[in-house]
Amino acid sequence: MKFCEERGLRIHGHTLVWNLRKWAVPDWMPTDPDEAAPFWEKRIKEIAERYGSRIKRWDVVNEVVAHYERHLCGLRMQPNYEAKSFEWAEKHLPSDARLDINETTGTWGVRPGTGEAYTDEYIALIERLLAAGRQVGAIGLQFHLFNDDDLAQVLAGETYTPELLFSVLDRHADFQLPLHVSEITLTAPDNFPEGLEAQALVARNFYRLWFSHPLVEGIT
Repeated sequence: MKFCEERGLRIHGHTLVWNLRKWAVPDWMPTDPDEAAPFWEKRIKEIAERYGSRIKRWDVVNEVVAHYERHLCGLRMQPNYEAKSFEWAEKHLPSDARLDINETTGTWGVRPGTGEAYTDEYIALIERLLAAGRQVGAIGLQFHLFNDDDLAQVLAGETYTPELLFSVLDRHADFQLPLHVSEITLTAPDNFPEGLEAQALVARNFYRLWFSHPLVEGIT
């Protein structure tokens, strides 16, 4: 915090509620959703008390439409827990805090070899939150290409083409909320000079494309 504040760096809090057991849920958390809910609110309240005056942007929920509980790697949550999470954040964080939502790479369409495609579901989730009066401040879109083969398909023009990426950005832009390309993984195949050059080329082109869209306000 001190390092960022002294250098005028914008600070983004990630993430208040994430039900993936491996990286986000302590072993002692109750498995019953109703019993666990007070602990989620307590977490948000304590973080707000400690950092609320210093951090003004937060990812309230992360990877909701990935449905981790369906794959037995996520803690089972209350119905509409994403709306409840925003309600708690609105209650405990200062009124000038911006409350964001964040989701996996599936929001960009089908990832090669995975079948994940969350664009429609993510948009529907945001629509439900806004209709319920929740204060969604910005939309986070992750972009992870974890495998060398994924990068090779991009270089071959087989996936994540400019046409696809612009169409996805435009669909999310319909909300007239800032878009945040929130998490990025781009491999350097085999870590050879050719792989490093490919990584640099792809990174440059993706960044130029994202920032050319009028509602993309930042890339992390």
